[in-house]
Amino acid sequence: MTLRSHSRAPLRSEEIQRIDGGVRVALEAPPPTLGRGRVESHLLNNGVRLMRADLSGQKAYQGEITGVPGLVIEVRLDGVSRSKELGAAERKGVLSAGHAEIAGCALPAKWLVTAPDQSVFRTVALAFTQPELAHLADVDELLSARALSLLSKGELDNFIAPAALTVVAERLLYLDLAAAGAKLRAYGTALECLAISLEALDASAPASSHGTLADRIATSIQSNPHPNRTLCKLAKEFAVSEATLKRAFVAKFGVSPGRFAREARLDLARDLLSGGRSVSSVASTLGYASGETMSRAFATRFGHAPSQISRDEPNRA
Repeated sequence: MTLRSHSRAPLRSEEIQRIDGGVRVALEAPPPTLGRGRVESHLLNNGVRLMRADLSGQKAYQGEITGVPGLVIEVRLDGVSRSKELGAAERKGVLSAGHAEIAGCALPAKWLVTAPDQSVFRTVALAFTQPELAHLADVDELLSARALSLLSKGELDNFIAPAALTVVAERLLYLDLAAAGAKLRAYGTALECLAISLEALDASAPASSHGTLADRIATSIQSNPHPNRTLCKLAKEFAVSEATLKRAFVAKFGVSPGRFAREARLDLARDLLSGGRSVSSVASTLGYASGETMSRAFATRFGHAPSQISRDEPNRA
């Protein structure tokens, strides 16, 4: 990977009236110069675009930005700006140093962006088209599902950028894209940035959303507590990481998903036995190695053998 410094020549507003790739910036009453440095846009491949700005002495401005549809991740290393979507959604964002933002939209979006005078302004933005996000399934099915979910909801998420994401953004900001193979390396780094961003969103989600996720997972486990539904499979089913799933579940129920599933399996076993099923039949249905294995687990949980279920049921009635 090659890094290189760049000149600090004055950047005039007409130089960014249009940035290639369908991103248009129209400044209202533009200042003579925006600062000293650079604003660039690079197509890494047909589905991923890297936009980066590194300015010193930026003057205040207000501009309208029209972007291509897809998922956009922006990491602000220095400086601050405010944005408001023009149209029905009217999403609003404030992006300051040390924060990141993800915005998804299925159609081209127009934003009104304002920024005050500031000594340093450094930002890295990555735009992923919807076809590119779909292709991610070949590399990471979970990552693809999470990204496409954000895109379909058309949400705007702002979160504190973790250290790892900041490091990746810095790497993209100063990467020399003219070097041999640099765009391919930058593409890989862009995917890394996407992965870290989506993980950070999961980690920064409020407790209430964890509860909602945990409730959905619990209901799913109770309806089918078979042991072949591993933590990995559940995470893919709900389009979250295994760590996020466990964290949300423990926060809500105080037990791991595995223990919850084991208890749910025994609860279901008791219901099936009460309905007249045999021990061996229930054990086979619920994925136990044998009827004896299920009987031992059942006795530990309920304090009596499963064979007592049929004898006790009339008394309970």
